[in-house]
Amino acid sequence: MAQGSIHDLEILASAMRTGGFSEAAAELGITQPSVSQTVGRIERRFDTTLIARSHNEGEPVLTPTGKVLAPHLKRALRELDEAADEIASLEGRRPIRNGIPPMISRHFFKDQLAAIREACGTRPVEFCSYGSERMLHEIAHHSIDVGMVASCDRSMSLPGVRFSPVASFRLCAALRAAEGAGRTSVSLDEIANQMLI
Repeated sequence: MAQGSIHDLEILASAMRTGGFSEAAAELGITQPSVSQTVGRIERRFDTTLIARSHNEGEPVLTPTGKVLAPHLKRALRELDEAADEIASLEGRRPIRNGIPPMISRHFFKDQLAAIREACGTRPVEFCSYGSERMLHEIAHHSIDVGMVASCDRSMSLPGVRFSPVASFRLCAALRAAEGAGRTSVSLDEIANQMLI
């Protein structure tokens, strides 16, 4: 495969992952014929079929050669992303990406974000607000540099990631005394309503 672009490889990876050309087109914000043409062009370069055409959309059906290529393609794209990040870091263009859970950013860090930006000097800083599951995904894929995850698991581990506990507490819900009198449980809606007051 002497010619082609990184974008072509990203299109192929999306089609392989999502299971169809329409799904890949929707994910990437391009047309279905563009995905089909790109995949066809790559298949001609490899002289093989990578994705079976006669299947239900949304169900990935890779041919045997597609199954061989898929992990190589995933690693290659990850390596290219890491190289781009390293180059941007070297040139001072890559922002420091911080992941903060929505509740923490709204209630505890609301006024401190400017101070964090200032502490980073001239480096650009981005703040991303994700729930714990998405945060772990972003951390695992090294899409953010520093992330906070709410977890009871003190032995969290991901390859290439160091976890450090920064707080230890039990989560409690407190209602006004009159509203909570004689009750042993509180609904999530009641908690949300209290936070909005």
